[in-house]
Amino acid sequence: MKAISEVYDVCVVGGGFAGFGAALKSAKLGMETLLVEMCSTWGGVSYSSIHQYICGLYPYSEKYPEKTLNDGISRELEEGMKRRGCAQIQKVGNVYVLGFEPEALQSYFKEQVQFQKNLKVVFNAKVVKIHSRNQVIEELSIDHLQNIHTIKCHTVIDASGKGEVLSLSGASYDVAPDTKRQLAAYAIKIKGVQKTLRLNQLKVFYYLAKAVKSGVLDNHLRFGSWISSNKSDEGVLRISVIPSDTKYCLEEIQSQAQLIHSLLEKKIEEFKNSEIVCFAPSVSEREGIRMIGLYVLSEEDVLSARKFDDGVVKGAWPIEFWHQNQGPRYRYLPRGQYYEIPMRCLVSKDFSNLFSAGRCISVSSRALASTRVTGTCLALGEASAKIAFYYLNR
Repeated sequence: MKAISEVYDVCVVGGGFAGFGAALKSAKLGMETLLVEMCSTWGGVSYSSIHQYICGLYPYSEKYPEKTLNDGISRELEEGMKRRGCAQIQKVGNVYVLGFEPEALQSYFKEQVQFQKNLKVVFNAKVVKIHSRNQVIEELSIDHLQNIHTIKCHTVIDASGKGEVLSLSGASYDVAPDTKRQLAAYAIKIKGVQKTLRLNQLKVFYYLAKAVKSGVLDNHLRFGSWISSNKSDEGVLRISVIPSDTKYCLEEIQSQAQLIHSLLEKKIEEFKNSEIVCFAPSVSEREGIRMIGLYVLSEEDVLSARKFDDGVVKGAWPIEFWHQNQGPRYRYLPRGQYYEIPMRCLVSKDFSNLFSAGRCISVSSRALASTRVTGTCLALGEASAKIAFYYLNR
């Protein structure tokens, strides 16, 4: 980045699924686009939390999905990953997901943006200050490798997941209190696990529940999950973390993860000779700041499969709410149905040129438990870019 101010049509904050969708579509629409990502890679929380499934891409149906629920970039990603031979549709529980290899997803993201002449991507950077006038954001101050740059922007898309632009700008937002917020998650990769028909999530859950009952583990740690990898002897163990507004102590959380792995080694034969090979670099939040937009999508809107005149994204993922004391609870739409997310949920009620995508759109806490999944976030990113385009050409 140049030290002197630059001008962009769109500034996208966040390089996860929502940010990727927003930046790629913005560039394809011919807008001068800047993407700012605080980490050094694409993928956001999905990549840093060692996710292996893209959820929310497909309709909720008994039948094997013939196509993605949303077209555009969502469908292109599915087709592109399949062509690489590194992704396949799988049924997990009652829903279909796209299993993928994280490294291949990184490669796909890079490939898609490298030839976009209107797109500039800056990693290891974060927005530190917002400059606005008359309810219009005019400039962003960005810290890139401890150097502050000021850029002028005509529109801003907050795809950070954490609502970084929302909180800095003074835009209205909502956030659940710590005690009501969904459980966060932390992941570790384990190898050397024997795959047998007897090894499944229920078996892991059973021994975690026993450890809680005997006082070895705290209650929230029984809501752990085991996800086998496509590789024969690997998988990801995801443990639950109590949400907090304070900085998480990774050392303490990793110690809890090691304790759980040690428990599984002793109690489950398939884990006997396994070892931890990778700790996630950060905690994965399921819920955080949610913008207050021109409309707030509700739990009832989701479950009733409501449609809107200004609907821009389709969703069919169940309301997957992770209670702190009860663990995950699922509420499904009727089979074959989907709801729509209206354009108004992506538009700030306070700033005319501030839009959001991904986890921080304008939804209730319960509705977020459906809209937050990666496939939906990807489509929301693309939709936010279209809104920015309409704003600039109105």
